[in-house]
Amino acid sequence: MVYNLDVRKLRKVFIALVAVAVLCLALLTVGCDKATERIYNKGYSDTVDYSVGILENGYEIEILNVDGYRLYQPKANTEWVFVFYLGTAMSTDNYDAILSEVAAHGISVVVPNDKFADVMYSKTEKAYGMFDCEKYILGGHSQGGGAAIRRAGENMQTTKACVLYSPMLAPTNGTTLADSELPVIFFEAENDKILSSSNKSEAKSRMNGLCEYVMLEGANHMCYGESNMMSSQDGVLERTKEEIQTQVAQLTIEFLDNVIKAEQA
Repeated sequence: MVYNLDVRKLRKVFIALVAVAVLCLALLTVGCDKATERIYNKGYSDTVDYSVGILENGYEIEILNVDGYRLYQPKANTEWVFVFYLGTAMSTDNYDAILSEVAAHGISVVVPNDKFADVMYSKTEKAYGMFDCEKYILGGHSQGGGAAIRRAGENMQTTKACVLYSPMLAPTNGTTLADSELPVIFFEAENDKILSSSNKSEAKSRMNGLCEYVMLEGANHMCYGESNMMSSQDGVLERTKEEIQTQVAQLTIEFLDNVIKAEQA
């Protein structure tokens, strides 16, 4: 069978498709510009009072997806920012339950959409330019925890604490916090079958004497988020994710409350 192609019709279709693509890109760009403006110029009338800590705070939050970042923003002006790195191949909304709670207590939370943050580590981090701030907390899950350790080691002046959820370091990650005085909280899952014993030992060897360790009973490696990826390789989950994540959020907020109070002293 022979097809007779009308070149002029094809050209018109191509031009129409290009026009639609340009229009869609323009609309997306406008949306990102507006959202970005909300980050830089929040203009809230309320400012978080950190002098009394954050435990009693209960802010309404906005969740925005901007320029490759997921932002959890309390509806108040903040001085503290929590940069959180994803576990391998996780989506930015995977940790909504925990990170929304942190934000509701008066801390801006920024999650880079980088699914291999430690394995394919970038020397630059745009999250630092999103706020007029010099008080950062770095955190992450699994290999995202490895990225947090590395970022903290490179930015000790502005990093005030590190929050690690079952961290794992990439082979290329040689950063250690052992010689620092950085406050660190290190969560472990009792039934974690994803991390090997050597993975766990290596991460612990990079910690300092101030590190606070928390063992989550009946939890597995994927307990911190909603994803069930690798569930067949992971350990048994003996409690509901909601129960575990509530505990993790509470202990994270209590830890950050102590960090902020110490900074204010």
